[in-house]
Amino acid sequence: EEYEPKLVHAATQLLTSNAHPQELAAIGVALAELQAFGHDYASQVVKNTKALGKALTERGVKALYAEQNYSDTHTPLVEYENAELAVNVFDNAGIAVNSCELPWDEPGQRTGLRIGTQVVTRRGLGEQEMVRIADAIARILVQGENPAQVRYELVLPLARAFQGVAYSFDSD
Repeated sequence: EEYEPKLVHAATQLLTSNAHPQELAAIGVALAELQAFGHDYASQVVKNTKALGKALTERGVKALYAEQNYSDTHTPLVEYENAELAVNVFDNAGIAVNSCELPWDEPGQRTGLRIGTQVVTRRGLGEQEMVRIADAIARILVQGENPAQVRYELVLPLARAFQGVAYSFDSD
């Protein structure tokens, strides 16, 4: 009762200002899942980020901020000479990353790669799987392997093994 006026205001005027009332149920489920699983999910996202950063470093990839245990968020950062090109290469491997400017880059230059862990965590991957993801990334960035080959040997088998949704009411 305490939150109802604020929720109704947000849902009717901010989130569903058009005629799509079916979205209210999805928003309700998402909020209920956040309440039930949000802490565990967020904790695992950070654990995965730290594990991925460490595994990348061990494989010769320049993961940033090792002295700070890589990150306290969902995104380890990697420095790479041509990050924009790397985004396309990783796309061919089935690995979604995006480029970004790092604090020391010249304006318009992008040498940073953001590798988010939130989606793979939601699919149920943990620290052990971050090592496998780091293997795939290093095979492309460090060893210069064909991204399509990495996709079929590492990425697809991993994706097939984790097809569900974790941290949800649909979890096993």
